[in-house]
This record gives sequence, C-alpha cells and structure tokens, in this order.
Amino acid sequence: MSSGLLTGILNSRLDVLEEHIRAENEHNIEVLMKTFGLGAVLVINGKVVADRGRIRTVHEELGFSGQGGFSELRVQEEKRYVANDAIIMEQLLSGRIPGPGRASKRQGGPSRSRFARSTILLLMH
Repeated sequence: MSSGLLTGILNSRLDVLEEHIRAENEHNIEVLMKTFGLGAVLVINGKVVADRGRIRTVHEELGFSGQGGFSELRVQEEKRYVANDAIIMEQLLSGRIPGPGRASKRQGGPSRSRFARSTILLLMH
C-alpha cells in the first residue's frame, strides 16, 4: 500500500476519532454511535465490550446521552498513540456526581470531580 493511501486512511480514522470525542462532550449519543463500525469492539481499561447495544448502554449509563450516572460528563484527551491499524487514547473523564457530598455542602450543589482515567484502544479495519 502506498504511503499516500495509508496517510489518507489514517487521516480519515483520526477524523472519526475527533467526531467521536466531540459527540461524547456534546452528549449526542446518536452521532457517537455512528462513529462505531458494525463490528465495533470497545476496550476500556482492559474490559472488552464487543456488541453495539452494549457499547451504547455503557455510554448511556455513564452519562454521554445527557442522562446516566454522571452529569456534565467531559472527555479530556491526555495522550494519543497512532499506528497504521490502531489508535490508543488515554483520557480523563470528569463530571458532576449527583447526590450530596462534602464539596456539595460547601458549594450548595453536586461537585464537579475528575473521577476516571481510562485507556481506550481503537482497532481500525
């Protein structure tokens, strides 16, 4: 395969990744799910989620649909590693954790917390 073709394929994949992150941060579950191919496999911190329905459920339960366990959920990319057949992204998730807590009593509402670092492996076919 020529280097120009590989560069074009890689740029296309990176565009999809950018669209994916944007959809997560906008809590647009429909656009988010369009970034997953038919045979999608999501690996989060070593846990494999291999079914599109389950992938959607994971995102909805976290709060990427605007509802779920956390509100104002945000993805902040920390590092990205790119190869011809895979992209690995280290990210930090943050959001508001519902319910009373130490910080919420001082601030009068739920606190914004950084609560998870994750490594996402995106295999490209």
